[in-house]
Amino acid sequence: MKIIRRITAAFISLIMVMSLITSPVIRAEGEDEGSQYVYTINGYNSSSIIHDAEGNTIRGYAYCLDHSLHSPSGNAYMRVPLSQVTDLSDWSKVMLAKIIVNRTALQRYVRNTYKPQDRLLEQWSWISENLDTLNTSISSEDSYNSRVRSLSDSSTIIQRMIWSVVYDDFDAYVHMNGQNGTLSESYCQLESRFYYVSTDPINDPHSLWNVMFKPLIDYIDSTYPNPFDSGIDIWVYLSEDREYQDMIGTVISFTEVNIAKRDEEGNYLPGATLQVIDSEGNVIDEWVTDDTNHYISMLYPRAEYTLHEVTPPQNYDPAPDITFTVNENGSVTSSVTGLVENDILIMTDTLTVIEEDNTQTDESDETDETEATEETTTATETTAAETSTAVEASENNAVVAEASVETTAETSAETIVETTVASEDLQVDDSDALNASRSERSDLPDTGEAVISPELQIAAIMFAAGIVLLIIRRKLLKDS
Repeated sequence: MKIIRRITAAFISLIMVMSLITSPVIRAEGEDEGSQYVYTINGYNSSSIIHDAEGNTIRGYAYCLDHSLHSPSGNAYMRVPLSQVTDLSDWSKVMLAKIIVNRTALQRYVRNTYKPQDRLLEQWSWISENLDTLNTSISSEDSYNSRVRSLSDSSTIIQRMIWSVVYDDFDAYVHMNGQNGTLSESYCQLESRFYYVSTDPINDPHSLWNVMFKPLIDYIDSTYPNPFDSGIDIWVYLSEDREYQDMIGTVISFTEVNIAKRDEEGNYLPGATLQVIDSEGNVIDEWVTDDTNHYISMLYPRAEYTLHEVTPPQNYDPAPDITFTVNENGSVTSSVTGLVENDILIMTDTLTVIEEDNTQTDESDETDETEATEETTTATETTAAETSTAVEASENNAVVAEASVETTAETSAETIVETTVASEDLQVDDSDALNASRSERSDLPDTGEAVISPELQIAAIMFAAGIVLLIIRRKLLKDS
């Protein structure tokens, strides 16, 4: 009978292991496949086992989240905050955070007060009486005592507790008070290896769950505050090869940043409303600038944040957003070069450019152009009128001259000859005077007034002289 029970127990254990191996591996939000798997882990729960891409040792420890998968063995991991892991319920993540944050105090409580070994040893009397009907590989009191010591060791109790709160099915049990709830596969494997496999571990008062894990989980849940409420988070290492165990590490060592708001001359610029926003769009901090740097703590190292200006000071344009990360050593990396000075992130605003109103000037110019046009038109009309008057006067003068010449023609021939000679002399004198006048006028500015050109004057004199000679010729022919 015992042989049959042992074979059955071994078969159940094999099924549990296979189901764990094929179970989904914990993942995180926004996981970037391949590009961030720069960490390596070798071993468990001790120092000097986690290394970054440069081979530097990361301080702290790492506990297994998927204990039935392959061990880390130096394969590649990506590191993310526990709060961003998607495959764990909110309650499970809170419990994991409480266990990691209070790791030392919890170990002390288990060793000095809780004493799970004593709790388990108290069960031997009942187990021994029902050993033939229990699904277990326990064969004697010695074998039971050996397993109890291994199961309840304070150095490994943290790992046992982590396995007991990892999966969503455990969350269902806790919140449903055992109604239709189940226990995690990790817990079930603990039963098969160290205890007996209960047919109803939730309600069985002698089950491993009720004897050891449930009271301790209740203590943790009711005693320790939620670390996430204080901005505390935990590193989780996700395996690149999902056949290997994911690991949970130490409390994140947060970084901080100093931010300065400056004008173009490098002076502090008060009155701007700024925000720091995380990669999920959550506002981490908001403040109004003054004449000092603004200090922000509790930033995740290597996580990307955005510095955003909500409203600029009066008469300033808002600055464009700046994305930045803060490394574990405190150095700041900005999306734009030249914005970091002595690890201080600087956002600069520029004065608003005010465009001048040229409407009045344009209207004045249009008025001046209109007046100039009207003056030009008036001057043109005046010049045309003066020209018309001058032409009429020339025609009248020609008629008067002709009448005068005819009257003069009735005088004696001697007088006519003298008049002709005098006219010729006058023509020469007028030509000289005209040349002199032309020379003088070339140096004078143009006034825009209508002027009879010298050539026209010469033509008029020659025309008049021709008429006089024609009249004289007619008179001489008549007299002869």
